[in-house]
Amino acid sequence: MSKILVINSSVLQKENSDSLAMSNLFINEYKTLNPNDEVVYVDLNDLKMAKNINKKQYRNIL
Repeated sequence: MSKILVINSSVLQKENSDSLAMSNLFINEYKTLNPNDEVVYVDLNDLKMAKNINKKQYRNIL
């Protein structure tokens, strides 16, 4: 059994993130092929350090 670490670091909302959508497609297929492996998810936006980002600085990309 393997352990896979999936890190979401997108500043975009989940429903607008193409990279997160691709990651989810990959993980779903991986889990189908490797049902005994453990997948650990870390969303950097949920960490306290992410709360300090001034979103006004990134308004042009959000």
